[in-house]
Amino acid sequence: MALYDVHALCGTGGRMCRVYSFKARDDLAAEDFVVNRLTERTVELWCHSRRVARFEGTGYSASAQ
Repeated sequence: MALYDVHALCGTGGRMCRVYSFKARDDLAAEDFVVNRLTERTVELWCHSRRVARFEGTGYSASAQ
């Protein structure tokens, strides 16, 4: 199981305002976890220093970079 961080972005500058950590078995399980808890805020999913995905409010916008 890997440790993932969800960075909630706030304001027009896209500054990080909150970080939530959780464990998941892989990137797909982590993405499912985030999708089921989306809010109106833009969030980014990270695994250590690697951005896994970015979610714009209630939709999905980018994957593995």
